Amino acid sequence: MKKSILTMFALAALVITSCNDKGKEPEIPPTAPVNPMEKAIYMLTSQSGVNTGGSTFDIGKLLILTQDGLSENMFEKANPDKSLGHAARYLTMRENKLFVFSLTDHINNVPRITVINNNTLKIEKDIVLDALVIQGIPDTPLGMHVVSSKKVYLFYAEKAFVVDLELGKKTKEITGFKDGFAYSPNAPLFEINDKLCGLIYNSYIMETNFVTIDTKTDAIQYIPITQDIPAQLILKDKDNNLLIFSKGILDEIWKFFTISTSGKVIKEKELTKSFSGVAAVSSNEPIIFYQGTEDNHKKIYKWNYETDKTELFADLKTNKPKFDQYRMRLAVHPVTKELLVSVSDDIVTKFIRVYDSKSATLPATHKKEYGYNGKFRVVQEFVFNKKTTDKTVKK
Repeated sequence: MKKSILTMFALAALVITSCNDKGKEPEIPPTAPVNPMEKAIYMLTSQSGVNTGGSTFDIGKLLILTQDGLSENMFEKANPDKSLGHAARYLTMRENKLFVFSLTDHINNVPRITVINNNTLKIEKDIVLDALVIQGIPDTPLGMHVVSSKKVYLFYAEKAFVVDLELGKKTKEITGFKDGFAYSPNAPLFEINDKLCGLIYNSYIMETNFVTIDTKTDAIQYIPITQDIPAQLILKDKDNNLLIFSKGILDEIWKFFTISTSGKVIKEKELTKSFSGVAAVSSNEPIIFYQGTEDNHKKIYKWNYETDKTELFADLKTNKPKFDQYRMRLAVHPVTKELLVSVSDDIVTKFIRVYDSKSATLPATHKKEYGYNGKFRVVQEFVFNKKTTDKTVKK
């Protein structure tokens, strides 16, 4: 009898417990807070002026666009009494760090590399390198490529160097550049599968070469291209091929090339349309957005370069004076897929507009607009978090 009563109590307890467990809401583990800087958009600007003594200054400045709007002083708040140096000219992001390339002054062309933590915006490293002096004159650096948080390539017109960020100095000169040309300012280099790929154009002999630099060994390989391709614009598509817009020196005919990472010309197409040299490519579709020319300079077109279908994507319809003298920059955000459009003159950027790049209704209407206060000359716009964009395709 006792045994039966105990058994009944045990069963009742089991039923009650089961009902409570069944009705109880499952516990959801706390999620990590979203870092607003993950989707932030960075712009490198320059603020110029004249000191009380009459000398000029040109101080670099970071503008940061987040969901909360455009901020001008987040960097200064994180780094009181510090600046990004003179003639700031290059900005990129790698391994959740910002890398800013500038000069210490306008006379000696001494290069400076500043490394900034993306989460805190605090300066982690501030490296001043020795100037490259050729025939008694300091040479001007033209570009920088960040291989990793420890290694940077610094490019001049005829030379290139490896910079060790841990040692804070140049450790090696990269040799093997053909005809003394090491860098073409209008032909950026793209890192694909541990190789830096791009074009180097020799304007003296009108010759184009496809060049790769192995980022592990720093070895250079040249691949001759039979076509003369004076690149006006180079983009990278979803398959890691290079998309090249070229304008003939003599015939001024625009052509469109697709070149693989082995230097093989996959496609070549003569274009009936004219390009302004301003365009942005979608990260996952064969779509290029570009600015119109001549009477259509206020318009943005959407071109499928596989089907050759062109649509009017947006009309800025701005009444700002002398808009035909302004220049436009375009970029597609790799995460939000938004199309970012900035309009500037030779001195300052006027405004930025944000569009839905997949808008079903065309012409599209912008979702947001951010205006500038007119103090800044934009050097480089639309830098994104490399953690989301550095996805290579192994072939």
